[in-house]
Formats: sequence, C-alpha cells, structure tokens
Amino acid sequence: SPYTLSLHDALPISYVLLPADLRDLAPLATALLSPSADRPPILDPTLPTLLLAECVLVYLPPANASELLSWVASTFAEGSAVSYDPFGLQDSFGKVMLRNLAVCLLLFFSFTS
Repeated sequence: SPYTLSLHDALPISYVLLPADLRDLAPLATALLSPSADRPPILDPTLPTLLLAECVLVYLPPANASELLSWVASTFAEGSAVSYDPFGLQDSFGKVMLRNLAVCLLLFFSFTS
C-alpha cells in the first residue's frame, strides 16, 4: 500500500512512496490509477505527467524497461519521461563501478558491454 506524506495542508501536493516491482506493471497501474476507500487515485492520466527515473531503468531487463516507458507513453495523455542512467562504462571509472556492484551482486541488466 502507498505511504503518503502531505507536504503542507494548504498545498495540494503530496509525496507518495509506493513499493512496486517494475517488471510487473499490472499491479503498479492499479495502485497508481485506481482509487481506494480512503483516497482518490494517486495519478490522473488526463493531467500532464513527468516520470523521473534516475539509475532505475539500467537495473531492469531491456524488455521491461521498454515496457515501462511504453506504458507511460500510452497511459498519460501528456506524459514525458526523463531517464538518467549510466552508459559507456568501458572507461576505468565504469569498470571499477561495475566491479564494485558485482561484489554486491548488483547487475546492470540493460547495460551491454
């Protein structure tokens, strides 16, 4: 279930933390777009929406990353996405970063060497 934090009672802005598996969009779509007994939907697909993904898509298999971006584009009438993910990791910095992540069993699924 989502965790909502109102930034200020006078502002119609809230910060929502929603645990989700981005490889399975159906439950995510339901959680984001369906009202619950105590709240309206978290997102309104008729409003302009910006998806910010910082170092997120690189951890998804390429098919899932593409599916997520396609879902955003087809769901939101005025949807946009901004992604900041590492690329070009063949330099010494990138090689060290990949080696350090591998020690923690973290892989960049969308990165191909």
